[in-house]
Amino acid sequence: MSEYWYPHDWFTLNLVVVFDYLVYSSLYLSFAAGFMAYISSVLHEVSFNPAVFVLGMLITYSVYNLNRKTDESEDAINHSKRYGFTKKYERLLFSTAIGAYILALAISWLYGPAVVVISAIPLISGVVYSAPVFPRGFPYRRLKEIPVAKSLIVAVAWALPPTLLPVYIAGAFPDTITLAAILFFFSLVFINTVLFDMRDVEGDRLTGVRTIPVCIGIAATTLLLKMVNIIFGVTVVLLLWNKIPLAYIMLIVMGIFYAHWYIRNYRKISESNLLCDLIADGQFIALGLLMVVIVAVSASFNPAGIAAAI
Repeated sequence: MSEYWYPHDWFTLNLVVVFDYLVYSSLYLSFAAGFMAYISSVLHEVSFNPAVFVLGMLITYSVYNLNRKTDESEDAINHSKRYGFTKKYERLLFSTAIGAYILALAISWLYGPAVVVISAIPLISGVVYSAPVFPRGFPYRRLKEIPVAKSLIVAVAWALPPTLLPVYIAGAFPDTITLAAILFFFSLVFINTVLFDMRDVEGDRLTGVRTIPVCIGIAATTLLLKMVNIIFGVTVVLLLWNKIPLAYIMLIVMGIFYAHWYIRNYRKISESNLLCDLIADGQFIALGLLMVVIVAVSASFNPAGIAAAI
């Protein structure tokens, strides 16, 4: 284990602590989940309720910090700096993670049982994904050790809550747009998850985690991700065509091209764990902020729609 080191200058020290907490505590990732919920709100043309953004952040922050406790052996190899940070602040991260999920479930309860169930999906998935659910002597102890299962579970757990929470909190019903949003989020999260597996292939191989890159190699995995991006991307655009404004469809297309770009440049990006995290996880933040701009510009031409859009 590498020792976690900070510079001695007081001002620099505090900036580093804040930045590291933002990234390594998954707070940065939590903003991505919040913006996914915002994008879903806009696509479904329901009034944006800040609760969906808050729920997305709280749930993601909690699940990822709790999951880190079960991934310490892999992180010690693949992410020594993050591992050092999480060990140094493990009590703080663990306690705030527990508190975040309790708060998320409490807020969900205000909107009914369906919202509680949706909010619980990542927690249930995280437990099933990381805990040793199979008996000794079975080929696998954890679902995450089964090839493909890890990426599929993570993608489903990420796609469902931010898509469905805005719908159910607004009292609406799932429709074709809901299906398209789930497929869009699922495909991008699946790509991100497998991309991280490509980066972490050494640690996963040493700890016996049979991810897609471990099983079929980097070249074949890269081709697979390009195919997933194209197939899902075309499907989503076709499902949304003539159902949402063209500007929103262009946002979807930009997300598809963004994913294609970092799949192609994975080797250069993955040279830095931090850069890889920022680019891949930051995709939804970038798309969310762009959606805010699109909504604001659209509202300026249609003042009557600003309340519904924002």
